[in-house]
Amino acid sequence: SFYSVIAGWTIAYVWFTLTDQVGNNQDVIGVFFTDFTANASVNIALTVLVLGITAVVLLGGVKSGIERVTKVLMPALIALLILLAAQALTLPGAAAGISYYLKPDLSRLLDPTIYSAALGQAFFSLSLGMGAMVTYGSYLGKREGIASAAIVVVLLDTMIALLAGFIIFPAGFSIPDFDPTSSGPGLIFTVLPRLFSTLPGGQFFGTAFFILLTMAALTSMISLLEVPVSHFVDVYHWTRTRSVTLVTAVVLLFSIPSALSAGSVGFLTQLPTLNIDFLTLMSTVWSDFALPIGGLLTAIFVGWIWKIDDALAELQLHNAWFPSPKLWGFLIRWLCPLGILAIIVPAVVDLL
Repeated sequence: SFYSVIAGWTIAYVWFTLTDQVGNNQDVIGVFFTDFTANASVNIALTVLVLGITAVVLLGGVKSGIERVTKVLMPALIALLILLAAQALTLPGAAAGISYYLKPDLSRLLDPTIYSAALGQAFFSLSLGMGAMVTYGSYLGKREGIASAAIVVVLLDTMIALLAGFIIFPAGFSIPDFDPTSSGPGLIFTVLPRLFSTLPGGQFFGTAFFILLTMAALTSMISLLEVPVSHFVDVYHWTRTRSVTLVTAVVLLFSIPSALSAGSVGFLTQLPTLNIDFLTLMSTVWSDFALPIGGLLTAIFVGWIWKIDDALAELQLHNAWFPSPKLWGFLIRWLCPLGILAIIVPAVVDLL
């Protein structure tokens, strides 16, 4: 529900960069983003648009809807990210940005919130603990390699995440008022437009980037909503049309507070006692805590209820090659649950 709001912002920025509304004045780009997100009607309209597009793709199913869209757009996004990273490295202040990005701050090693945030980001980025990978895995053919697919997904996801850092931090450190400790979606909508303003043909590159970013956001939305949709289709034998309609409508209702939390409604902008907006609260609750807990419960189910031998038999039935099955079983039964608990518990205590 909160992610659909951010996806709507990417659609808006396609138009803003195409029509050069953000402008070349680097001092006002952050103000532009703040004013834009404070517009309640625009935020809600964009959220409706995102969910509507997602619903249309879901109605087409996996093969004709989801796969056809992602095959073309994801390689194009990666190519553009590489181009932007190369440009960002030429900016003044890029060296300081790279140093900040890659040099570890050892003083934070004992801060439990760092680990919970990192774990939450990994779970969110890899779609773990939310059922998306399980749902997509159920569509694989019997000869598809689950282990090899998992390895490729992790490697590509990590590479793209690292690549994004080589864009954000060099570009950010070329801006006088950039705060490297800041976080959240605003980084993309305030830092990158300033990078585009330094590029020859920056308006074209900016528009192309936000088009592809929109597609990336939409594919994430599709994977998230496919989970409950497939549940209603498989378990309750609903038609895909009925399932998509119900799920989309419910998510839209839950997305409205997030859409209004960027300045439109006072108490949602600054929640009492928490001192954060509603959208940030949703991001923290679900990304930093709910997803790791979902992963914890999945590991417990596979390792202790389904049992490792039965799980491996199923995996190897579909694919003869599976690396280090005994090590995998040990990780699922012991290391994953204990590791997740060791990160979540101190983070919860720290928040309280």
